[in-house]
Amino acid sequence: VKKVKGKFVVFLNEDHLPEMTVNSRYESLMKNGEAEVSDYMKKKYEQFQWIKRSVKQRQETVLKVTDAIVKRQTQFLEHGPSHLKPMTLKTIAEMVGVHESTVSRATTKKYLQTPKGLFELKYFFTTNVGESAGEGQSSERVKIYIKNLIDEENKQKPLSDQKLSASLKSKYDIHVSRRTVAKYREEM
Repeated sequence: VKKVKGKFVVFLNEDHLPEMTVNSRYESLMKNGEAEVSDYMKKKYEQFQWIKRSVKQRQETVLKVTDAIVKRQTQFLEHGPSHLKPMTLKTIAEMVGVHESTVSRATTKKYLQTPKGLFELKYFFTTNVGESAGEGQSSERVKIYIKNLIDEENKQKPLSDQKLSASLKSKYDIHVSRRTVAKYREEM
């Protein structure tokens, strides 16, 4: 993804994809060969065209899904992980007009080069945690806030999970349970 005239634009890296062409000898057999050979080659050519269309459709789907992710995560692209919005497969599926399983397949083992680094597309799908001014926060953002609170605490007298939960509420207006704080602290 690159910023062009103030907007983020998604480009597909096609460098790793081979060009799909038909061998000229096979084309000749299809056009000038014996009837049986010609018919066989025509069937194989139709299969080739189907595969070629399928690959193109797959590329278009990956591009549409990635574009929807980029539109949803513009603040992340501008400011980094603390601005990651909660987002589900369903959200993107609705934006693109496909099934959730299609979004899942389109994002599996795919990566996005951003101004903030290289990220697996699955990274952008985060859970909605703790209401803040009527709006949920991504789990990544809450973890960053917890880390900030831990960094600021007195190391001789660390904050309990309950106190961290209360601090999140008072400082960031984020409501998360003590258990969620404990879980995220363990993950960090």
